[in-house]
Amino acid sequence: MKIRTLAIGLLALSSLPALAQAGRSTIDLGGSYIRLGDAVVDGPTGAGAPALAGWDVGNRTAVMLNYEYRPWANVGLQLVTTLGGSFKVTGLGSLAAQGELFQATPYSATLLVNYHFFDEANALRPFLGIGANYTGFSSVQSTTAGQVVDMSSGFGLALQAGARYMFDKNWSVFGSLGLNWTKSDVTISGTGGPQTATIDFRPVTWSLGVGYSF
Repeated sequence: MKIRTLAIGLLALSSLPALAQAGRSTIDLGGSYIRLGDAVVDGPTGAGAPALAGWDVGNRTAVMLNYEYRPWANVGLQLVTTLGGSFKVTGLGSLAAQGELFQATPYSATLLVNYHFFDEANALRPFLGIGANYTGFSSVQSTTAGQVVDMSSGFGLALQAGARYMFDKNWSVFGSLGLNWTKSDVTISGTGGPQTATIDFRPVTWSLGVGYSF
């Protein structure tokens, strides 16, 4: 699944420059702090799951790589990807004494339609975007010997708001705040039987980076 997702992203990135001959393109590289603490967890349930058990999802940081093509001065189609940065899931309630339960590394691709305010003569241009997000998970590892943790991928709505400052016609800096909603079904398999839970991710993403336009 991860290889297929990355292949789709690379295909999209490789095809967009052909369109850029008629418009304006921007490549961004930056970093993101992703707050996952607002995730809602349903479960765990199943064989061996204690009563009043809960999970807490930790935060993460990641590398952000974006490509935006603007066929018009105020409208852009943007592909946002985040790579790296794992998060930890720790026990709550009757599982609090166990501490960390498992960790995972998300990878995501978000396709957004952005509206850029003001005209291109302005150095500072705020923007708003709406679109769809795909999130998958790799390197999912349990801290308990003999247990295997599996997390499903998911799609969800995505929103963003931000601003870009152009130093000249090519170089810029940007900052953005992003929101998205996606769910993952988690299965923990072990000698005591399977346990299941659903994590309703509601991440808030703060990003800063440098852009090059052409």
